[in-house]
Amino acid sequence: LTISNGVRLALHPTQRGLLLNCDLSSRVTRTCTVLQEIARIAKAFPGNEKAVTSEELTGTLCATTYSQDRKRQTFKVKAVRYDLNPNSVIPSRPGQAPQKTTFKQYIETRLHEKITDLKQPMLEVELSKELDKDGKPLIVYFAPELANIVGQSDAMRRNGPLQQTLKRQCLMPPTNRFNKIFALMSNLAKDTAFTGFLKSWGMEIIPKCVNVNATVLPPPTLKNRGGNGEMAQNARNHSWLVSQPIVDDKKAAPKHWTVLYPDFVDCRAFVDSLMRNTINKVSTRWPEPELVPYTAPRVGPARLTNLARALENDVDANTQFVLMVLPSTDEDVYLKFKTETLQNWSIPSQGVLVKNVTNEKNLLNVSSRVGGQMLVKWGSLLWSTPAGEQGTLICGLDFATSSRGEEVVALSAVSGSDLSPVKDVTETYRGKAGAAIAKAIGKAVDSYKKKYPSIPLKSIIVYRSGMDEGDVPRIIDEEVLHLQAACAKQKVNLCFLASLKRSHARF
Repeated sequence: LTISNGVRLALHPTQRGLLLNCDLSSRVTRTCTVLQEIARIAKAFPGNEKAVTSEELTGTLCATTYSQDRKRQTFKVKAVRYDLNPNSVIPSRPGQAPQKTTFKQYIETRLHEKITDLKQPMLEVELSKELDKDGKPLIVYFAPELANIVGQSDAMRRNGPLQQTLKRQCLMPPTNRFNKIFALMSNLAKDTAFTGFLKSWGMEIIPKCVNVNATVLPPPTLKNRGGNGEMAQNARNHSWLVSQPIVDDKKAAPKHWTVLYPDFVDCRAFVDSLMRNTINKVSTRWPEPELVPYTAPRVGPARLTNLARALENDVDANTQFVLMVLPSTDEDVYLKFKTETLQNWSIPSQGVLVKNVTNEKNLLNVSSRVGGQMLVKWGSLLWSTPAGEQGTLICGLDFATSSRGEEVVALSAVSGSDLSPVKDVTETYRGKAGAAIAKAIGKAVDSYKKKYPSIPLKSIIVYRSGMDEGDVPRIIDEEVLHLQAACAKQKVNLCFLASLKRSHARF
């Protein structure tokens, strides 16, 4: 493995000024090339190497072995193209004249890199942020010989000494982190070439930091109680109350939880990995789940209909958490069932796709991620607001990708007076999401006015899903300003709340 330690800078002009975010970042890449990984698979699976290679590499994050503008390009593999090789002519883009240049010629003349294996397949990559003349994502190609896989394999994640070594290399105490960032900014301020470039744009760096005193508290936990203050017998019909923060989060373990899965899937290995490697390492009081299969064909609309029927009729009434094995990649489907469990049952839920449950090679990786999300959803405070404020519309905002590959804005709105559902809206978009968000808000406002014609709408509160610090300027320009314009048109006040996530140290 190779660890690349660096700095993440995000400099973005906004209508409110210029914002510079700086943080340390680490990236782990494998020293072997993608071509060497393809050769390893071919040796392990003779006769079936193409299918296995496509299954393992599709969706994998890779990085080029060469640098352009002092930066290695990172990309996600869409497909392994065995019908193309370095001697193939580069496919023409829509509206372009037929190409005559081969991949090998382009790589050697433009990138100044050598290609030695002329039989290797090409890696097809979709650039979602760049569109061709038909408005579709741009398709480009990379040579496996000139790329490394980013991240670790399951075998590496099981290697305890390796994980400890990576932690020591990638993570550091907050004080050291601050000192390194401060030293970087101080050195940049002394660099005459850099400061001269900034001055040509009327800018300068002032290496001063804002001091903030903060206290980190343990997360609150949720308790389910009935109307008389006692623990509810039926977990579907209760209200969530927030208890005082406690250090021992084992007390928050549910007494009963369910795994709902289609009967053509064997999910036992996944559940065992989930309990052994994630949940039991944090909270040993989680019981074994109740496994509830439901009859479903592998394809067709009946698989989703049967899932909805099983969720309503087959899950125990006292279940406090539901893990749903979903037969569809459509995010709209998961949003529907998540709404059912949260709004109608008042219990959290987690979804995982059939293809991830049955992928034995990535079982540890997937089960660890799913288990971590389950623990956070159960032991942390859900977005909530006290009822009683009339004339308020409370909206939750999230982003997803549908089964058709479309970018989707998902918005769920409730009334601030009684927290009753008002409208669930999904809007597709391409590029920037601001206009789609404003459109979704407009539909939610129209539904509110129809449901509460005698209560004028005064305020809209929007809770947005997590984002990186570097996204703040873009979100202000692309989302907040559109929302402000939409609220000004409706003559209502806007409160926009978003959570930040820190995920720069990856290993």
